[in-house]
Amino acid sequence: MKRYNGVVMLEVNDLAGLPEFDDTDEVVLKESNREFEQISPLEQLFHCYFRSPEEDEMGEWMTSMKIIEYLQGKSKTISLSNSCISTFRRILKKNQIESKRTKKGMQYEVIMLNK
Repeated sequence: MKRYNGVVMLEVNDLAGLPEFDDTDEVVLKESNREFEQISPLEQLFHCYFRSPEEDEMGEWMTSMKIIEYLQGKSKTISLSNSCISTFRRILKKNQIESKRTKKGMQYEVIMLNK
């Protein structure tokens, strides 16, 4: 698949009677659009204070709520709403932060940066 804007390609495919993108096309499209994604302030703040562990490192397992509470202590502009927490979970998933389900809920393996 050539590199085109996804909306244009969907419209062209629809007009031509072609099927929607398959899984391979979708992966290519997401990769080509990645350079145009904007990073939210919450995601930027996360990267200021946390990172994912390297292969040979052991991180600390924390719930998304614990991470957000820590970030709130560093920046008072974060409000704790349901949408904020759900958005933050998507940010962790997008950044491929390792997760596991426990009795305390979903926990994420992170390394806190010394700042």
